[in-house]
Amino acid sequence: YGLAADRWGAVGLAAASSATISLYLGVLTLLLRRKSAVQPGGPGLLDAFGRLVPALALAVLAGEGLERLLPELPALLRGGLTGAAALVVYGIAVWALRVPEVAPLLAKVRRRLGRG
Repeated sequence: YGLAADRWGAVGLAAASSATISLYLGVLTLLLRRKSAVQPGGPGLLDAFGRLVPALALAVLAGEGLERLLPELPALLRGGLTGAAALVVYGIAVWALRVPEVAPLLAKVRRRLGRG
């Protein structure tokens, strides 16, 4: 980043950022193909996004709503509470929307807790 920014200014910084994000996306795509039932570019991808995006929206709304209710709390505590609330809402939403990756994840958690 620094070299590109020093040499080409904002354009270099943007190019370096784009290259880095492209590399990151490529690695994530390879990992997704190995670990997931949803294949990038496959028919299940739109279905997965159709389930994950609403779950994410609900989580963000829950976190934002809770943050507005707690303006007097210290920032660190408020951030922890809103993050925890958003995580819980997201977990419930992906479970309720039957996201395929949730069942194996819950099975692993149950095994580690000795409940399955």
